[in-house]
Formats: sequence, C-alpha cells, structure tokens
Amino acid sequence: MPLRMEHHHGETCPVARCDECSSAITDASLGMVAWDCDGRLYPLHKERCSFDFEDRHVGSHRSWSHFPWMGMEKVVSFLGWNVGIRHDSMRSMVEEAWI
Repeated sequence: MPLRMEHHHGETCPVARCDECSSAITDASLGMVAWDCDGRLYPLHKERCSFDFEDRHVGSHRSWSHFPWMGMEKVVSFLGWNVGIRHDSMRSMVEEAWI
C-alpha cells in the first residue's frame, strides 16, 4: 500500500512505504513512484529497491516504459498542487516538470 496512516510520537500521520522493502521513505530525494497502466502506484526507494522491483515486475525482456516513474518530490508537489496548495516552491517544481 503506497500511503498508510501510522502513529508516531503520539500523532497519526501519513507515511509512504516502499513497495519493495516496506520501509518508510523518509527522504523524498531518495524516493520515486512508478505506476502501471491501471494507475496503481508503487512508491520505491531509488536504486536501493527500484532495481529489485524492475527485476521482479519488468524482467530482462521489458523496459521501464511499462512502468513510468517520477521522483517522489515531484509526485508530492503535483499532489499538493492538484488539491489546491499553491506554495511558490510547488509552483516552480510543477512548472519544471512540464517543461
């Protein structure tokens, strides 16, 4: 499950868990989100887990084009933008992604 509500330090908060290793992704710059043709999301640790995911789901005879992906920081920015959060830092990241 890509996002889970978990308890940390007496608070409930959303946490992104890697689809491959189940560990929390705590640094957006080291995370990515791949998705399939049905729109199912696969949050992953870049490099650390993405290669195992690729081997398991894509195999040597296929390419990542079957699983497009985006850096976690861009996914979070797009999500924020799409739900109406309009911080300047999000605006620049969203605009960069479309260039």
